[in-house]
Amino acid sequence: MKKFYTLLVAAFAFAQATQAVEQSGFLELGSASGTNTYTTTDGTIAGLNMVLDHDLSGGAYSFGYMAKLDSNYVVGGGYHKATVTGETGLTSANGSISGIPVTSTYNYKTVELSYSGLFGLFGYDVTFAETWHFIPQVRLGLSNSVVLQDAFYLRLQAPSIGYDEAATGTSKTTGSTNLFLIMLPLSYSFENMTIGYQLQLGGAGITVEDGTDKYVATIASASHFIFGFKF
Repeated sequence: MKKFYTLLVAAFAFAQATQAVEQSGFLELGSASGTNTYTTTDGTIAGLNMVLDHDLSGGAYSFGYMAKLDSNYVVGGGYHKATVTGETGLTSANGSISGIPVTSTYNYKTVELSYSGLFGLFGYDVTFAETWHFIPQVRLGLSNSVVLQDAFYLRLQAPSIGYDEAATGTSKTTGSTNLFLIMLPLSYSFENMTIGYQLQLGGAGITVEDGTDKYVATIASASHFIFGFKF
């Protein structure tokens, strides 16, 4: 919270120093999407390459402060978070171990992939018909947190020897990264309020390597409804 307060104070001070002609707060609510892919160099389970890949979907939000300068450039900052989930569903494959026929059943689930943290923004306000605004902007996430939590289910069956066992497990990986996001918002202003919709290009990801296994989970894009108010 202290970092967020410091960022907003800095943006506000910059806006005052450069004689901002308009200042506003905003709240953005929407959805996010991505993928989680699995690859292995272990020849005994190479058949799982691409089989455990799955799409991710979930929600996203952000809030913050924006100032429009005399030159129509905009500056500001805020806090954002996106969280997505997904899973493969049960997937079966037939093979053999030491010559014994085996049926393997898998399920790989992304319990949570998320990023969160502070961001600064810089863009340009293109106004048309007096009340419509297109404000393309770049947002830079500052040491944002990234979290991947996943779970797996594995069942091995070898009917010829009466073997049938299942196992489950979970793991959690955290990291920190700087984000580069491109925002494409279109909004309508009336009185002191603003409503709109925007597309977000870019997101965050995390790569986990465990021996011969490699997992790459990414939030690739998002979209938001925009609610703003002028000071």
